[in-house]
Amino acid sequence: RIIGEGSATEASGIYMESLHLQREAKVMAGVPDSRAGRLAGAAAQFLCGNLAGGQLVFNTPVETPEGIRVVDVGWVSGSRMKTMRTEPAWSAAPDICVGILSMSKSPQQAENDNHYLLRSGAAEAWTVLPTGALFRYKDEHKAFLVENAPDFLKV
Repeated sequence: RIIGEGSATEASGIYMESLHLQREAKVMAGVPDSRAGRLAGAAAQFLCGNLAGGQLVFNTPVETPEGIRVVDVGWVSGSRMKTMRTEPAWSAAPDICVGILSMSKSPQQAENDNHYLLRSGAAEAWTVLPTGALFRYKDEHKAFLVENAPDFLKV
């Protein structure tokens, strides 16, 4: 469901507000969950700035044969959006699915999600670690560490 509309900066702001980052309880090995929120917002801004003809989605439930998987940040082309059911869950994964590791998403869960999302139609699945490392999956069996990751990871 759409909860806001605007420029990449405005959409990122709406997403950040939805995280309610004032709760101190969410901390992962000394890395505040707010860092995951900043990375998600920066990933959204990067996708909007580099891809045209589509839209961003946040916290999107995707129906896979293995159950519902949630995409933290996604980009879906306009033509593909017209062919998908989006309620109560999406019938296929967005073109690009980004998972941000945090207190609520472990590395193992992100890896499993990537496999299922690729099987459900995603062209790429990304995992962003709290350290800023970026892994891109284009094949469900291979992850590629992006050595020269985009500047958005240096938030």
